[in-house]
Amino acid sequence: MNVLLVCPAYKFETLTTTEEPLGALYIGASMKQAGYHADFVDLTFEKDLKRLLASARRADCVAFSSTTQLFPTARTLLASILEVNPSVKTVIGGPHATAFAEDALSSFDVAVVGEGEATTPDLLRCLDRGESLTEVPGIAFKQNGRVVINPARPFVQDLDKIAFPLREWADYSKYRRVGLMATRGCPYKCFFCKPMQDKLFGKKIRFRSPENVAEEIEPLARAYPRKVFTFKDDMLTVNRTSWFRELREQFEARKIRVRWQCNSRVDTVDEEKLTLMKEAGCYHIYFGVESGSQRILDFYHKGTSVEKAVEAFDRCHKLGILPNASVIIGAPEETREDMEQTFRLMKRLKPYKWLVHIATPFPGNYLNEYAKENDLFTDHFLHGGLVSSANPYEGKFPMKLKYLSPEDVLEVRRKIDRHMKRRFLLKSLLMPSLWRELITSSGLRREAIRSLKKHFNPFRRRNV
Repeated sequence: MNVLLVCPAYKFETLTTTEEPLGALYIGASMKQAGYHADFVDLTFEKDLKRLLASARRADCVAFSSTTQLFPTARTLLASILEVNPSVKTVIGGPHATAFAEDALSSFDVAVVGEGEATTPDLLRCLDRGESLTEVPGIAFKQNGRVVINPARPFVQDLDKIAFPLREWADYSKYRRVGLMATRGCPYKCFFCKPMQDKLFGKKIRFRSPENVAEEIEPLARAYPRKVFTFKDDMLTVNRTSWFRELREQFEARKIRVRWQCNSRVDTVDEEKLTLMKEAGCYHIYFGVESGSQRILDFYHKGTSVEKAVEAFDRCHKLGILPNASVIIGAPEETREDMEQTFRLMKRLKPYKWLVHIATPFPGNYLNEYAKENDLFTDHFLHGGLVSSANPYEGKFPMKLKYLSPEDVLEVRRKIDRHMKRRFLLKSLLMPSLWRELITSSGLRREAIRSLKKHFNPFRRRNV
């Protein structure tokens, strides 16, 4: 059976060029281990569909890995594939298929629900032999016009047994960073992540051993000595302090030297853990700060506090780890004072980098259910116009807000961005790590030039 696996990030204006499509590389490795050869087309950097359609013509099965934001693009690409190969079997996996199997099956033949490393080879065997799909756990499909959802496949408990991603599929001359995952799952209950996240990876967090992680990183560190490594885990720092101590020892024993970054919660780090992380190569941490208002943190079921954010950032600054702050404004119950508290907190935290999201009720999350129950959706959101909570929106918002207008939210967002960009340009240009990123990243260079022109133009008319 000839299989084509597709990453559908075609002309999709997000940060997809930062790291490789790691999920697809994991699936590729499981297929190879099961004896299936597959072509892989990563559309992130493609200017047209020539390579995709050439591979699709000779494929017996075409499989997509897609988020909900990418699903409209995947559906459009599928239509082009069916024009050149009408009889091809079509499969979709990833977040959208997991959370919205019925919607995915409106276009595709089969949806892989949940983790795909074990399910995909089983599915391919059935398709190859023409056997019934009813015996394959972890999939959904159509039978006589009716959607059939098979029993779920249990999550892989021993992550060390999963084959390493098929790195040969990724063109690392184009990707800025090398992605990794050391854990799967997240034990917290944030309103804007759950329960979609639980459907993907389960409610119980699972861990790889430090030895297994170091084994994967060792050849990558030698092949790409100048690349930054990114742990894509939802919450790497939920690992115990002893895990990071062993990771550091594994790196030392293998003579591995890498610079890496990760995601974290402000209440999962202390000075000992951060010290060990730095000694193992950590230089940059992305914290989900979310808000400077305790009232809004509680609305999001974040389970942490403003004080914990201050403590975490102070520790990072003390140890020389660069902390990033991600915040969300525009919650349904938010007031102008809540947003001002977030602005004041950002000034206090002094993050190295920052990102201001607009509260967005993405399908599959509790915030979406809340917005639906309270009739908060705008026409713009209902018509699928939003693809990222980092979009500027130009006044088109996903939810009706009780105390705020769209302009109120955008005004505070501009205020935060303006303050942080000035600080970033004036302070951070002295940091060697930033210069390394400027040298290796054309995208960051363009952003720096735009910011310089915008914020240091004496003739520019200034607003709030």
